[in-house]
This record gives sequence, structure tokens and C-alpha cells, in this order.
Amino acid sequence: MLFQGVLETVKDMIFPVFCLGCRREGVLVCDDCLTTIDNTPIALCPVCHESQPFGMCCDGCRDHSSLDSHIAATTYCHGTLVAKMIEALKYQYVTDIVPDIHALCIPLCEQYAELFASVDMIASIPLHNKRLAERGFNQSELIAACIGAHMSIPVVSLLKRVRYTRQQASLDRAARIHNMDQAFACIAETSIAHSTVLLVDDVYTTGSTMQSAAQCLKVAGASSVIGMSIARG
Repeated sequence: MLFQGVLETVKDMIFPVFCLGCRREGVLVCDDCLTTIDNTPIALCPVCHESQPFGMCCDGCRDHSSLDSHIAATTYCHGTLVAKMIEALKYQYVTDIVPDIHALCIPLCEQYAELFASVDMIASIPLHNKRLAERGFNQSELIAACIGAHMSIPVVSLLKRVRYTRQQASLDRAARIHNMDQAFACIAETSIAHSTVLLVDDVYTTGSTMQSAAQCLKVAGASSVIGMSIARG
């Protein structure tokens, strides 16, 4: 423990951190800035983005969605503190920010405790092995682990990415849908027949990534797939 403390002190001296919001030295996100984020949970139809209880897929979209519902902790908008936090994790590999991101999810976990009570297991959107080697971790997996621990729900590896896809953030809607076509496959060792799966990712925009993954889970036998993300664009 002493050695770890010395390492942390040296790291802070050589690589000082500053709040992503106000640039205060010493923390990635200070308490004052964290409280400025509106983390009122978002519950919209996964397809048409209309407000729905528990984010359920509306009647008009049900035949076009593998996701039964989707909820998010907050809204995503480029340039905001939330966007900077997610970008720091995904593109700057700042895993120390995970506890701050988890903190954004607590109101969502509490408000939708009834929905979480129906969940049998949690899975995350996987990275291709090549991108995982580049990044060193899967950000969605880290977030899923926090949610699982908080809600006492097992987190399991259910999916693998079978195609190396382009990053979704650089694509328009049509290209995102094509990019995710048949990008995932289920891992055969885990039985999910008649199970409700909570599928976790960092950002939900068009929903093409999560819809493709949810389709695999449904084909493998899942009775219901609930999508959850930190932010929804």
C-alpha cells in the first residue's frame, strides 16, 4: 500500500490532472462541476426517440427493433462536460474517470430499480480484438462492471465482435447502420435462453451498434434485451 501511494504521488507530480470542467488541478472532475451535469435519466423509444415509460419500444417501432427498451443516464452533446468525460475514457484512455462516470448512473439505477429487478444478467458491447489491443480495455465493459456491482447483477461475456468496423462517431446515420451489419456474434458457452439481458454501452445515437448486438442476443434465445448507455445523443 505504501509503495502504491508513492507511485500515485510521483504520477501526480509528473502528470498533473486538471478538472475537465473548470481546470482545477488535482481531480479529473471536481465535485462542483459534477453537480452541474443534468443526469435526469432519459427514457425514449430506441427507434423513434419519442418519450416512453421505461424507454420501451413504442407500438409503431416494435417490429423494427431488437431492443425492447433503452434508458440513458444523461444527454450527450458535443463539447459538454459529459462528452469530455466519455472522450477522455475512450480516446485518451483515462480509466481513472470511471468512478465519476459511474456516479452519473446512480440516479438512473435508483429511478429504474423496478426495471433492473427483471434483469438476469448484464453484458457490454464488445470491442474487436484489434481495437482492444490498441486501447488496452473496453470502456463499455468497465461501465457494465460498475453497474453490475451497484445493482448486484452478474456481468457476463455474451458477445464478440467478428468484424473490425470503423469508428461510429465518424459516420453518418446510413453508414453507421451498414457498418454494424453482422458485426457481432454470441459466445456459445453462455446460455441466455428466456433471459432478460441488460446491454451496456457508452453512447447511444442512432442505436445501430446496440440494435445489431441485441439482434444476436435475441437469436441466441434472450427473451428481452434492455439497452442502457451513459449518454444518449
